[in-house]
Amino acid sequence: MKARRKSRKTRHLVITPFIDIAFILVLFFIVDSSFELSPALDVSLPQSETALGSEPFGLSVALLADGTVFVNGEESPLVSLSEAISAFDGNLPVELLADENARNGDVVKIFDELKKAGFSEVYLRTK
Repeated sequence: MKARRKSRKTRHLVITPFIDIAFILVLFFIVDSSFELSPALDVSLPQSETALGSEPFGLSVALLADGTVFVNGEESPLVSLSEAISAFDGNLPVELLADENARNGDVVKIFDELKKAGFSEVYLRTK
């Protein structure tokens, strides 16, 4: 007598369509999401009717209303601003975000320090 072999039917789960759908969903959420490029500082910028479009900047200096200065998001005292910006290339364009209630003298000090460090392109950011 011959022994009968049980026929095994292997069942395969086809996951290719699931991977396709997951990939499409990931792409959709990446394309649909928006990224905020402005720093996470609470700076109340002044209004301007003649402001030009924004450009990519290499260095960002923010001045808050209380006189606190941030260089690329890191707090830096105004008296040691020259040390904080000396690590950057003077050919980079600089974005200055000065709160509308900041003292004018502090803005002038920042402009002077940037000019002493060799930065020639300084843009004052507005709304």
